Amino acid sequence: TDPGTRLDLGLAVAADALYAARPEARTAVVLLTDGRQSGETAPVVTAAARVRATGAALHIVGLGADVDAAFLQTLVADASDYHAAADAGALVALYRSLSEGLICR
Repeated sequence: TDPGTRLDLGLAVAADALYAARPEARTAVVLLTDGRQSGETAPVVTAAARVRATGAALHIVGLGADVDAAFLQTLVADASDYHAAADAGALVALYRSLSEGLICR
């Protein structure tokens, strides 16, 4: 595979899985990225919209200092669905907090 970050491909796979989910299931996607999209950003926007169209909660976590936070914030339904984690320690705390809100029913 080519090096780089392909947010669009990860979100597309998630959207496909969500369309196959049980209709009554409470669904969520948590996308972790440590960089920026390699290539065009339009496919990322399209894939994120597909995820949101399923009714799933979409959370995006930017890890480290080299993320394009402004772009990632445009992909989520609400600004509070974008989360920044400066390092691995912050990531652990963030995942703990997210997991409390994403309990399956």
